[in-house]
Amino acid sequence: MADKDVVVREVGPRDGIQILQQFMPTAAKIAWITAEAACGVPEIEATSFVPAKVIAQFADAGEVAAAALRAPGLRVAALVPNLKGAERAAEAGVHKINFVMSVSRTHNLNNVRREREESVADFRRIVEMLNALPADRRPVIAGGLSTALGCSFEGRVPVEEVRRWAGRLAEAGAQELVVADTVGYGDPAQVREVFRAVRRRSARCRSPRISTTRAAPAWPMSPPRWSAACGCSTRRWRASAAAPLRRGRRATSSRRISASCWTAWGCAPA
Repeated sequence: MADKDVVVREVGPRDGIQILQQFMPTAAKIAWITAEAACGVPEIEATSFVPAKVIAQFADAGEVAAAALRAPGLRVAALVPNLKGAERAAEAGVHKINFVMSVSRTHNLNNVRREREESVADFRRIVEMLNALPADRRPVIAGGLSTALGCSFEGRVPVEEVRRWAGRLAEAGAQELVVADTVGYGDPAQVREVFRAVRRRSARCRSPRISTTRAAPAWPMSPPRWSAACGCSTRRWRASAAAPLRRGRRATSSRRISASCWTAWGCAPA
């Protein structure tokens, strides 16, 4: 374990309250985020930039993000389902944008109301929009793959499907991939299998705009981190086990594998 570390990432202020019918006061959300940041939590997914008519809980997304950004040393992330949400998140100044799509076609249609191909196309537009920003205003862009370890509609999700859509997002410019369980179907053996498959797929990805002779692939902004779900969509604390990816004997320490567990935008835990 000497070459591994643990990253704790909180998503409760987004995942934990998104299905509540009662609006959580903005001041309470800010107090929650501020208190956790003061405890040393390095990254918090503070809110989601979705239409208020869809999820009224996040009508105050801009205000919450602004307050979170004032917390010393905190890395502030926000979930987005589309280009409009990404534009709002970038304007708010968050450090990371978590885009979400589902590996399961049925789940994607129910969750973000579009085909998976449409989600990838929108993700490409988001990457283009972010790349046009000044470097000091450009957030990290993560591609989230919900239902990667199982779907309430379709059941077991083929590993090859996870590989395929992970590759599509990586080729589109994802700096980080979150391979999420979403509904709590995953087990350790399945996580390992999916994780290894995504690693193998990542080795074939190359950015068309930046080339390198180094062992690690080149990326538009920075290399990706591959994330696999830890297994329970009802957890409010998420732990990420991170380690350098290795190709042959050369370690690419700027790319890390992490474990994460979060529920997709708009979906209740199973």
